[in-house]
Amino acid sequence: MSKPVYQLTNKDIKEANFRFLWVSIACFNYGTQLGPSVVWGISKALRKLYPEDEDYKAALLNHSKYYNSQPYMGSLIIGAALGMEQELGIEGKDAIQDFKAGLMGPTAGIGDSIFWIMMPAIFTPIAASMAYDGSLVGWLIECVYWIILHCFRMRFFGWGFKMGGNFVSVIKDQLPLVTDAVGILGLTVLGALIPSTIGITCPVVLDLGNDNIVNIQGLLDTLLPNFLAVLSTFIAAKLLRGRKLTMTQLVLAVLAISIILSALGVIA
Repeated sequence: MSKPVYQLTNKDIKEANFRFLWVSIACFNYGTQLGPSVVWGISKALRKLYPEDEDYKAALLNHSKYYNSQPYMGSLIIGAALGMEQELGIEGKDAIQDFKAGLMGPTAGIGDSIFWIMMPAIFTPIAASMAYDGSLVGWLIECVYWIILHCFRMRFFGWGFKMGGNFVSVIKDQLPLVTDAVGILGLTVLGALIPSTIGITCPVVLDLGNDNIVNIQGLLDTLLPNFLAVLSTFIAAKLLRGRKLTMTQLVLAVLAISIILSALGVIA
């Protein structure tokens, strides 16, 4: 057993990336999670690195072990692992497996936050709001978003391969900055969308005598515009964040409270 003498080409890396890309969650199972997808994705590249059958089988078995991470960010780890295969050879299989196992959790947390929560929360409400108003631009925004996301996803594997064993030292200072920036942008967009998507008004008018009439909604618009929309959003977020209500329970509660308060003339 020795270090591979074959150097993977850009074509080999792109092929491995493409293979893993399209089966990343297709082979999901509860025993090894994404392990079979990893094996399928890089099997051809490993064969070129290990022409001897015993080395090749050992590498395949090593990568068939438990692996689970966010598919997009997970490509970085698999690409880096393939780079380590080229650097260390089959003797480094334990180090490679430890590398994957150690990073798949943190990387999944970052990937889930960015690609499953933050980014959809930024672009989808904007697109949905515009589409609701009958604008084709909303549909185009959503399509462009997924195309750009796919293009980035196609590059992650190659970036990971170039970093190889230096993966941790290269990205450790960069990912927190990206996560914070996307989080701030997401909160800003969501905050701006609240008044345009949530319409709550208070039609109550108080007659204090002596021709002194107080319009509650007019007073709120003067002091705190869109206060009721922001307040209802804040309460809903606190209930969900504190796990006091599930999403289904919250939706039902909002419907019930809205019907009751509307019937009483408190809100409109």
